[in-house]
Amino acid sequence: MEKNQKITINTFTILLIISAIFFSAVAITAESNTKNNSTLFSQQEKDNWTIVIYLDGDNNFCKYATQELDEIREVKLQNDITIVVLFDEREEDNAHCYLFGEVTEEIHLNEIHRSWDDEVNMGDQRTLQNFVTYAMRNHPAKHYLLELWGHGYGLKGMCSDETSRDRLTLNEISAALAKASKENNDIIDILVLTGCYMGKTECMQKLKSTATHIIASPDEIPATGLPHTKTFNYLIENPTITQNEFCDKIIETYHNHYHFTERSLLSAW
Repeated sequence: MEKNQKITINTFTILLIISAIFFSAVAITAESNTKNNSTLFSQQEKDNWTIVIYLDGDNNFCKYATQELDEIREVKLQNDITIVVLFDEREEDNAHCYLFGEVTEEIHLNEIHRSWDDEVNMGDQRTLQNFVTYAMRNHPAKHYLLELWGHGYGLKGMCSDETSRDRLTLNEISAALAKASKENNDIIDILVLTGCYMGKTECMQKLKSTATHIIASPDEIPATGLPHTKTFNYLIENPTITQNEFCDKIIETYHNHYHFTERSLLSAW
């Protein structure tokens, strides 16, 4: 009797072990399929390009920044291209975030960061980092272009915020983009510095790790900056263009727009 009881217990134990192994295998397979499906879904959902524009008008360039925003509105978006703009006007309580794509809408600033309301400091590293992180996380793409638009001061940085009496230093730009890239496990493909003197060799040395390509000018540039409608419409018409080709086209469109003859006025690194 005792022997039969031992056999019964051993048999029951073996059955428990077999059941545990079976259900573990099922769970692992299910988890693997979920991960694979999630990855596939993520890849399918990615846009081709997400364009992130940091438009600093909180200074005497405000009217030009508004003109640039109007140009961006004229872009005929399609072919999986999204544009996200953080725009700060002069004085207080008039910062905005706009999304242009399949839908055009204004995003409330506290969706980007819970502490934001109607004003942001465009000269603060955290503002740049939070905005780029938000854009990359919520609008994932195969390629990212980031434009920093505002007053440029070469080695002293760019994007002065008159209301906050602040500006982005080169170290702040570098740190902000490094953190945003790490948080999203991705990198900016093209960084455009639309500000005077930002293309100086010393600036490029400090910013070279922030993006695969950097476009800037070592000299003064027009306050109106890039011809956004022409530039981005070309991308829409040529969605499979490579990063190098798009860099060349940005520079070519810029020089043709202003009738510049020296290509060194805007260069790519």
